[in-house]
Amino acid sequence: MEFVISKRGKKMLIFESKFKYVFGYTSQTNVTRWRCFMKNCPAIILEKEKVLLETKGDHGDNYSVKNIDRQKLTTTCKRKAVEDICQRPRKIILGEIQLLNLYNISPNNWNIFGPFGSIRLIVLIII
Repeated sequence: MEFVISKRGKKMLIFESKFKYVFGYTSQTNVTRWRCFMKNCPAIILEKEKVLLETKGDHGDNYSVKNIDRQKLTTTCKRKAVEDICQRPRKIILGEIQLLNLYNISPNNWNIFGPFGSIRLIVLIII
């Protein structure tokens, strides 16, 4: 289990490196319920103090490892850009690709960000 930050600044749980969950609620017994980020998916995770208690439901084929890798990359790049404003955006992106071991993303393949994606990323970092 690992945690990332969503586009809206909320905490998300990544389970088995391919399923994303959003926070549901925390019960009085400190059991936290996470639900799948897709609204129609019935999958949930119950955890207490970062220890997995139970998984319920089935995702089917509704997941994408590529999207999770993209989200990890963009959030870490944004954080790095805020911390070190003198660093070139391309250098930040390439360094994070290497640190996160995302070998399926190459500098020549910026499709993960969409058309003009690296420019959008730079603008998002500045904002």
